[in-house]
Amino acid sequence: MFDVIIISCARVIKQRGKIVPAFHTEMRARAGGIAYKRGLVLKLLISGGHTIGVRYNLNPQEPIFALPDFSAEAIKKAHKYPSEAQIVRDFIERNYNVSAKAMILEEISLTTSGEAAACRPILNKFNFKNIGIITNLYHMEKLFNVFQEEGIKVEPLFAEDLLVLEKPTYWISKIVEYYSTPKRGKQWDIQKIVQNLKENKSIGHNLLGFGLKRS
Repeated sequence: MFDVIIISCARVIKQRGKIVPAFHTEMRARAGGIAYKRGLVLKLLISGGHTIGVRYNLNPQEPIFALPDFSAEAIKKAHKYPSEAQIVRDFIERNYNVSAKAMILEEISLTTSGEAAACRPILNKFNFKNIGIITNLYHMEKLFNVFQEEGIKVEPLFAEDLLVLEKPTYWISKIVEYYSTPKRGKQWDIQKIVQNLKENKSIGHNLLGFGLKRS
């Protein structure tokens, strides 16, 4: 069991008048909920600050900003909206019946590069040692390296691996659909993704070189 699992948040969007996780963010949120419900961890650390208007806007049809706006004015306006961490916490609480008391929020970081430094004080405060971290396949290498460079040892937990534990047929289909287009400027090997997931291997097997075997 992990002392804590960090969920790396990402974009949130507006749908039907509500601010909700974008699909890739929802994948991470659901993975965190699954990990908690399966007894893999007692605490979730949800990492993601106030990024609306700084990294992207709420229109899902528009891309994230090519150049983020880190001006004091943009950051001040962003605090009129909930943080990524708040949106993901509410999603997990609503969909997986996880108590808010089991979730700790990190709401300072505005980029992947800043997540480890922002999480460190929380990890130290609670003396968390055995730490897992959840994100998607395409994002894991960058995120893992950020924590390594900060001297924080984390175990990579791919959102896709955990999702397939919940509904294998449904989620393999959705994951294939998601990776049918390039992610982070790379077209991922769909054949390997399907093979890994169907053979109970981590999605990262032979793609990133690390990842836990699913059971």
